[in-house]
Amino acid sequence: MNEMDATLTSQNEKLNFLEQEKKAGRLDFDNSRRLLNERLSNLDAQVCNEMEAKKMWQDKYTKENQLLSKANIEVTELKNKLIESNSKVMHLEVELKGVTQQATNLASSKKELQLTLNNYIAQCDSLENELFTIKEVSLDYEKAKQEEFMHMNIKLEKYTLHFN
Repeated sequence: MNEMDATLTSQNEKLNFLEQEKKAGRLDFDNSRRLLNERLSNLDAQVCNEMEAKKMWQDKYTKENQLLSKANIEVTELKNKLIESNSKVMHLEVELKGVTQQATNLASSKKELQLTLNNYIAQCDSLENELFTIKEVSLDYEKAKQEEFMHMNIKLEKYTLHFN
């Protein structure tokens, strides 16, 4: 019995030792579990933060991309308007050159017509002077003719009286 008591005691000591190890193992397990759960929570929080950051950057990228697309469309529209405006300017420059050429031609024609008109006016003045001179000469000739006629009538009367 002593031997059994010693074995029982030995077994109880082993049992106590194993239970203490079990408790210590349980505490280590619980501590490890708690630390791992905390770490898992921290990692979950990090993942959530990263996902929020990713969503924020995706939203920002989408917004920036949309703004860039709108800006590209506006640039394209402005380029088209610029091309259209340049085309209108070139067309207006061609028209201006045509109008300028017409104005130059009209100015030249005006000068030619003015010279022709001045020549006609000078000719008219000359013809008026000549006509005036001719009228004066004609009047003088008419006067001289009448005087001669009167003088001849007087001579005729004298001859007629003389022969009658």
